[in-house]
Amino acid sequence: MTYTTNSLEQLELFSETDMESVQIDSNELENLESVLGENLESLSSERVAEDVEKYMEEHIESRSAIRSGHRQLAQIAAYLSNKAVKKILDNPNTRRKLEAACRKGPGSVCQLIKPLILQPFSEFGKGLINPYCSPTIARMYSAISTEVGLKTEEIEAAPEFAISLSTAAAVVSAGAAVGSLFK
Repeated sequence: MTYTTNSLEQLELFSETDMESVQIDSNELENLESVLGENLESLSSERVAEDVEKYMEEHIESRSAIRSGHRQLAQIAAYLSNKAVKKILDNPNTRRKLEAACRKGPGSVCQLIKPLILQPFSEFGKGLINPYCSPTIARMYSAISTEVGLKTEEIEAAPEFAISLSTAAAVVSAGAAVGSLFK
C-alpha cells in the first residue's frame, strides 16, 4: 500500500470541539517530572522512548548531556503520545477519525496526533518536543492501529522517518538544553 500526499490532504482532522474533548490538560503536565524518573505507566511507552532515543542517537552525534536530554524528551513524547491516544480512543468521534488515519498510514496518524501532543507547550517547549513526535508516533503506529481495530494485514510497517539537517540541529539543541536542565 502506498500513501500519497493526497491521502494526507483528505484526512478528516479533529474539530475544535474534538480537540477540547481530548486535549492533555495542565494537571497531567504537572506530573511529568515524576514520570521522567520512573517507569512510564505502560511498558510499551518505555520501549517507545528507548527506540526513539536510539533512533536519535544513530542520526545525530551527541555528548552525554545531550544523550540524557534525548532520553528525557523521548520519554515525554512517548508519555504524551500514549495519553493522547488513550483520550482519543475514549471518544467515539475521535476514535473514528483515528481509525481512518490509521488506514491511510503512519503519516496521517502523526498529522492527527501531533497537534494534541504539542498543544500544551509554549513555543520553546514545542521546539524541544516537536522533533521527537514523528518518530514516537511512527514507532507506536502498529499498536495504535491494532487498538482501533485494524487487522494485522491492514497495517503497513511504519517507515523510519528521515530527518533533515534543520531537524537534526534542533534535536541537538533540544537535547543539550534539556540535558543541562536535569544535571
